[in-house]
Amino acid sequence: MARDGFGPTPRFAALVANAGGGLVGFVSYTWNYSVWLAGEYMNIDDMFVAENHRGHGVGTALTLAAGRGCQDRGATGCGGRWKRITRTPSGSTNGSAPG
Repeated sequence: MARDGFGPTPRFAALVANAGGGLVGFVSYTWNYSVWLAGEYMNIDDMFVAENHRGHGVGTALTLAAGRGCQDRGATGCGGRWKRITRTPSGSTNGSAPG
C-alpha cells in the first residue's frame, strides 16, 4: 500500500476534514483508466462525515478538494459510485442508493 499510495504514481489517495481538533470526515479515491474516455479518471471510493457535522458543508468541501486533485492530475474524468449506509437501532447496516 505504501508504494501504491505514496510512490511516484499514486493509485489512491484520501483527504480528511478536521474541526475542533478532531477528524470529522474523509473522502478516499482511486485512479483508473477508461477506454471510453481514453484516459485516466478518478473514482471516489468512499466518503464519510460525522453525523453532528453533516449539513455544514464538510462533504461539499471534501468533494471540491478531491475535484481539484483530479484537475491537478490532468485526469479526463472524475466520479464515483454512491451508496448511503445507515445504521439501524439494532446496530445492523442498511445500504440504499441515494434518491
